[in-house]
Amino acid sequence: MTFARVRQAACPMLKNRLMESDEYEEFDIPTVNRAALLITPKQPYADWANQLPDRSEGEIAQLHTPESMSDEPAVYLIPEPPAHDNYKYVNKNWAELFEMQLEGWYLDPDAWPTNRTKKMFDEWFDIKVSSLVLDLGDGPIERDDN
Repeated sequence: MTFARVRQAACPMLKNRLMESDEYEEFDIPTVNRAALLITPKQPYADWANQLPDRSEGEIAQLHTPESMSDEPAVYLIPEPPAHDNYKYVNKNWAELFEMQLEGWYLDPDAWPTNRTKKMFDEWFDIKVSSLVLDLGDGPIERDDN
């Protein structure tokens, strides 16, 4: 595990955590050897979700919007990107990411759009990659490999 040296903690939560730590003198914060990929929906994804079959009356009355669908965006931990190429993983794996986003909303692949392209993926989702992932949790990270 690597550590990020923090000289000044601008974030109050991080500063409090450092002060509570036995390692306060060194300001060591464990980092995770992954990058964070954040995917949030854009309007075409909301439009697709709004036309799906089997929607409840409440869903029909209240249309989905990118804002309402972004309350809990998907966050994927991906391999650390090479320097200055944060989007290499996305460019290589966009089709699988697209399917995971569709399946996360509607399980039946027959209702998914066909002929998906990278251009369509970019039109449907906003993508952000952060190469700095800090582990502020207590205890080890647990995996749910179901």
